[in-house]
Amino acid sequence: MKKALEILLNKVFKKDLCLLYGEECHVIVNRIYFSDYHKEYIVDCKLMVKNDEKIDFLHEVYPDGLKFITEESWKFMGLPEKTRLISTLDFI
Repeated sequence: MKKALEILLNKVFKKDLCLLYGEECHVIVNRIYFSDYHKEYIVDCKLMVKNDEKIDFLHEVYPDGLKFITEESWKFMGLPEKTRLISTLDFI
């Protein structure tokens, strides 16, 4: 499931990622697990972006844009459960 989500984010939804975070961005999925407390899947991932001055709006689209693309990828895989995203931002 982890590898499938990573491929969807980096290949299928690559145009959306590039529009939001620049050309050389990619997502690394660290872990996917089910939380019994929250009753939903937790997706732990890392967004890698190029350190560039052109992306001055990064702070406006970082958490929400990645969450939206992750949820769309989750639906694309056919999994109807809700997800919770834990993400970090690293610069290349």
